[in-house]
Amino acid sequence: MLIVRQLLIAPSRYRDLADGLPGVATNKLADRLRALESTGVIERRPVTGDNAVEYSLTSWGSERREPIASLIRWSTPLMIRGPRRRCLPTRGVVSLSPLCCMLG
Repeated sequence: MLIVRQLLIAPSRYRDLADGLPGVATNKLADRLRALESTGVIERRPVTGDNAVEYSLTSWGSERREPIASLIRWSTPLMIRGPRRRCLPTRGVVSLSPLCCMLG
């Protein structure tokens, strides 16, 4: 999802994607890029006059802009503040359920 989010902004080279996704291991990024390419979500093109490639969304991937944007809007507050760790239902029993925390 994060790779697609980056590519919704603009086509990017591998290094730009890696820089925009701190904490993502390079082997995981490469694996995800291959998987997204093999499923037709992204494509890679050689950069003219350079020994690099640029990744961009395919037309199919671009058509998913609105659902992806909705998920990003929904998840942004969680990424900023993080999920609450504990919820106290009315019975006083501590629940670690993520759903409980999101609804509470």
